[in-house]
Amino acid sequence: MRCSGPEGRAAFMRRCYPAHVEIRELAVSEVAARLGHPGFFVFDNNGQGRWQRSHVPGAKNLNAHLFEAGDLPADKTATLVFYCSGPG
Repeated sequence: MRCSGPEGRAAFMRRCYPAHVEIRELAVSEVAARLGHPGFFVFDNNGQGRWQRSHVPGAKNLNAHLFEAGDLPADKTATLVFYCSGPG
């Protein structure tokens, strides 16, 4: 499945990650403490060039507007962290 916008991503997450209960923000310190732990995945939604210049260690570059189910972990109970630098 491909997602083409915010509505597509939300629908995809509801269908593919039904164990999801809430979306919350994590502090930088929380992410840093959990990097590399099983069941914790970080996705950088910046462009490929920005990701190559600088990203959270272990973060996978993921185009937020065009991805497939196989780009995400199979573990439906995993914690997924998505970040970007914001618009512009």
